[in-house]
Amino acid sequence: MRRIRFSIGVAALAVLAPFAAATQSYPTPRTQFPFEVARMDNALDQNINVVENRIYDIALLFSFANQAERNRVSALIGDGARFPSGQMGNPGVAIPIRVRVSSRTGSTGGYLYFEGTALTEGMSAFGEDAYVRTIAKVRLPPGIYRIQAWTVRDVPEFAGIRTSLEIGFDPRAAPIR
Repeated sequence: MRRIRFSIGVAALAVLAPFAAATQSYPTPRTQFPFEVARMDNALDQNINVVENRIYDIALLFSFANQAERNRVSALIGDGARFPSGQMGNPGVAIPIRVRVSSRTGSTGGYLYFEGTALTEGMSAFGEDAYVRTIAKVRLPPGIYRIQAWTVRDVPEFAGIRTSLEIGFDPRAAPIR
């Protein structure tokens, strides 16, 4: 009798487990995850819930709390200036980042949407308390996605700087229909 109950319990878990995973709550873009870029082989592995079909930005966000930190980060980041040839005017200290974005749900479960190593340079945006460097832009339809990122080499210049991996989008752009 015990064996039958145990078998029924195991079968019920096998049937219900995918539904429990599908109802788990994941952050939606715009979201940030702490990500230390100063050390080689630092890794990030997170899930996100995409609710709109659109182009998403994967970026590094460098935060600062005061003017002294802002000056230090600014000197390392460089700027967004470009020459007519496309070459960066002041690229700052380059940070190589490897990123992988894969689907976790539906018929595309396990589908690889993006994989690559980007040499991030310069600044693509800024705010009152942070500078941003774009790593990649990826079109994602609604679903659950696994975001993985790794630092490729030591970049000790960024030690002590609060850094995050941000998944966001341009709010001025409409979702893709």
